[in-house]
Amino acid sequence: MLNGLLKLIYDLNKSGIITIQRMCFTCSNYQLEQGVHYCKLLKSQLAENELRIDCQEHELQI
Repeated sequence: MLNGLLKLIYDLNKSGIITIQRMCFTCSNYQLEQGVHYCKLLKSQLAENELRIDCQEHELQI
């Protein structure tokens, strides 16, 4: 359910409906490959319950 909510927030942000500050999906340190969430900053895989909506280390994708 959390993953679905995060994707909904991400899609609304990309559509310009809402603004999001610091979630994993919009961070340059975030990668998703073959269904595996990965943080390059932490250098580790992330479980779905570890995905953040408000991360202080967020770096916006350019």
